[in-house]
Amino acid sequence: MKKFRKSLLIILVVLFLLFLGKNVIIKAVVSQGVKAATGLKLNIEKMRVGVFNSRIDIKALTLFNPQQFEDKVMVKIPEIYVDYKLLPFFKQKIYLEEVRLNLNEFIVIKDKDGNVNLDSLKVIKEQKSPQKKAKDKKTMDFQIDK
Repeated sequence: MKKFRKSLLIILVVLFLLFLGKNVIIKAVVSQGVKAATGLKLNIEKMRVGVFNSRIDIKALTLFNPQQFEDKVMVKIPEIYVDYKLLPFFKQKIYLEEVRLNLNEFIVIKDKDGNVNLDSLKVIKEQKSPQKKAKDKKTMDFQIDK
């Protein structure tokens, strides 16, 4: 019985720590995911993801240009807020009740060799690649109320 209580206590402590650190973990995963998808560094000052509600709140998001460009920042967004419905995701639908996007800067520039910063994104490079075959992509229904 003591082992069961001790195991239960350890599980509860781990769950509590995950609950407290979920925003830090999610922020790190998002930053690394953007780096993997785009090849660019992303900085997020604060990110809150609701547990008991379906909200995502991001403060001070900055996407940086590749090193060869003079301007260090490509995109600066002081606030992103999304209130979504979770159930439709399981039915291949995206339903956003409210979206707020406060875009402060979006810089498109050329470097000294005439390369545009947007073309340095991995996603763009892959689309322009001649060896990349077009794949059948399923689209999802998409709705934003506000």
